[in-house]
Amino acid sequence: MSHLDWTSNLPTAWETKPLRAVAECRVSNVDKVTVEGEKAVRLCNYTDVYNNEFIHPNMDFMQATATESEIGNFKLSVGDIVITKDSETWEDIGVPALVTETADDLLCGYHLALLRPQAGVLSGRFLLRVLQARQVQVQLELTAKGMTRYGLPKFEIGKTVLPLPPLPTQSAIADYLDQETARLDALIAAHERLLGLLAEKRQAIVTSAVTRGLDPHAPTQDSGVPWLNGTRKLKYVAKFSYGDSLSDDARQSDEFRAFGSNGPYAGSAISNTEAPAIVIGRKGSYGKVSWSTEKCFASDTTFFIDRRTCGHELRWLYWVLQTLQLNEGTDEAAIPGLNREAAHNRKLVVPSRSTQRNIADYVDRETSRLDALLAKVDQSVNLLQERRTALISAAVTGQVSVGEGGEGQSK
Repeated sequence: MSHLDWTSNLPTAWETKPLRAVAECRVSNVDKVTVEGEKAVRLCNYTDVYNNEFIHPNMDFMQATATESEIGNFKLSVGDIVITKDSETWEDIGVPALVTETADDLLCGYHLALLRPQAGVLSGRFLLRVLQARQVQVQLELTAKGMTRYGLPKFEIGKTVLPLPPLPTQSAIADYLDQETARLDALIAAHERLLGLLAEKRQAIVTSAVTRGLDPHAPTQDSGVPWLNGTRKLKYVAKFSYGDSLSDDARQSDEFRAFGSNGPYAGSAISNTEAPAIVIGRKGSYGKVSWSTEKCFASDTTFFIDRRTCGHELRWLYWVLQTLQLNEGTDEAAIPGLNREAAHNRKLVVPSRSTQRNIADYVDRETSRLDALLAKVDQSVNLLQERRTALISAAVTGQVSVGEGGEGQSK
């Protein structure tokens, strides 16, 4: 069933209604500015909604002030739904959260819309799930306006078509989905904890290998390094070269992969590096370290290192740079960036070339094994999240029969 033709498959006792027919919509204008003489309030803001499915007074809300009129219009009530109205990407539009508990000073903040279901017609718990269904998400995404920033006009929110079963059915579906999504959320959380542990293990392997060598039982000298008497500054190991702007000549070549501060990006250009090369973010995602096995184009938001500016094993140096936390050595400027001199003065342990090769081979092997496992676990998380959305979408459109006990069965 298409996300756009789902209405023809609803159960016979169900209706479809535009949201404005079954809920009141209020677009908040309560900003974060504190004004003397106004009442102190707490604001439920964009991130509170985006990162939480349920809203309650015990959350860490922002302190602000509001007028009596704003308090009257945007005070949150139990059963209200708050949705994200504005975002830098249309994919983050219309994310809902349900108010399960409230307080006299808790208000809906700017960049959000407050939806208040009609009593006896629409349940807030059911509306939460409807707004999470793909069939409704698509409608909101298609009506979002903008280019660099997207927003949902109040009129378009009100036009959104909702499935509307009888109220007892709404409650049964909400009960069923509360139970089933809780199970899926527990599985997702367990997988995400595993991802965190695997990432920590990966970083520990890299750090141990490049700072202590491959023999953990080797005697440690005064330097703390079992196979070296001291450390050297990075500038004596390799020099950071500045990347280039993308000239017309570079564009016309269109031959080599291009790297920016966040790694490789779509498009290609003439090479300004030798192979292999290390590319380090200089502006934007400063300090991010990327690796290219072939010649590449390093943009003007990056530094790069290749065999022309490094007399050591480049792959070893790549792993060393992963441990130096280069994003801590930044310029204090309007647009922060990686300071070349500060980076050059970072200290690192430098073993022999043969030891460098052994370390690089070992870390490559161990991280490849962990990366494969990380990819599998991450895929499992994505599948569970897709399953969650599919289950909600099926239940709120009547494709899952929900009994009085909250048990569901696919049609």
